[in-house]
Amino acid sequence: MVKKLFFALSILLILIVSLACVLFLSEYFRDTDEFEFLAISLILCVLTVALIVSFILDFIVGRKEFIFKNGEILVGRKGKIISTIPKEEIKAVVFTYDAVDKGLCYLSFKHGKKTYRFPLKKKSTRSCELFFNGMDVTKKDNTAGYILQMILDVFSI
Repeated sequence: MVKKLFFALSILLILIVSLACVLFLSEYFRDTDEFEFLAISLILCVLTVALIVSFILDFIVGRKEFIFKNGEILVGRKGKIISTIPKEEIKAVVFTYDAVDKGLCYLSFKHGKKTYRFPLKKKSTRSCELFFNGMDVTKKDNTAGYILQMILDVFSI
């Protein structure tokens, strides 16, 4: 039910933003001296494309899910297992902890030539820490993200 609601709201948002893009573009062509309409329509066009791409990736392709189980990581998408990664083949594990609440929030590791990066949900942090127990793990925090956010807040209007 909730997924259908998000699906419908996503379609509605894409339609509204694309309609606004068309309206601003038509106003620009009606009066070509007003470059503000062109700038706004270009911004709305880029936003429409970004919304369509995120819609396709989220609802059609699906998000990757990582399950830590029996010495391997199961990589799934839309409830189907698409690959398995054995624990022995994992290198360069990095745990990123939240600078405020000190909880594990992000994981990255290398398998072969590919680097996997994904956020961790609160319920999967314990299983992740148990899975990588005994391995060489680099720990860091996300203080830089908070500093960047603070700088953006200071300079925002």
